[in-house]
Amino acid sequence: MGYSGPMRSALTVVVALVVGLAAGGCHRSSPESQPESRPQSPSSSSAQPAGTGSAADIAFLQDVAVHHQQALELTAMVPGQSSNPALVALAEQIAAQQRTELQGCQAQLLQWEVPGATPKRPGSAPDAPDVPGMLGQPAIDELRSLHGPAFDKLWLQSMIAHHRGAITLAHNEIENGQSPDAVSIAQSLAVRQQTQIDQLNQLLEDL
Repeated sequence: MGYSGPMRSALTVVVALVVGLAAGGCHRSSPESQPESRPQSPSSSSAQPAGTGSAADIAFLQDVAVHHQQALELTAMVPGQSSNPALVALAEQIAAQQRTELQGCQAQLLQWEVPGATPKRPGSAPDAPDVPGMLGQPAIDELRSLHGPAFDKLWLQSMIAHHRGAITLAHNEIENGQSPDAVSIAQSLAVRQQTQIDQLNQLLEDL
């Protein structure tokens, strides 16, 4: 679905602002940071208009958005169920990064004029069973039932698995994506998620 006239101009300004705020998250990369362009077959280049994403690129951004929505659900549990200041601080840091990346992914989808750019499905499996790393509802319910060290341990284990799923999404996009914007997002995402996995593992060892 396209936009016309003043509505397109207003949307362009809003998208530009959001993408700018999402620097370091789901954002357009600068020319010098663009990955080396990969050759495309004539059929793929003609099927993908300039400035839009392929089906794989769009699916990647939508899956990351759903994945990050669940991460925000998980981080929101921590202040009320953990008494570990280091864990609370890390959860806040993760939540802030996930919000920025989520806004950036949604802005990129809007820029491509993808219908339903803001995912409406809930963040928990089985609503998104095909998204790597997503927790099922029984796991969410178990986390909600715990407090203190028992919660800390299961939460850290769950978030590590969740982040590994995001890295799987990123690697799939790096291998199969066609949009330089989306591939750059995937490359940055993989690095940030691995950094946070290292921090999560350290906290797990310290329990």
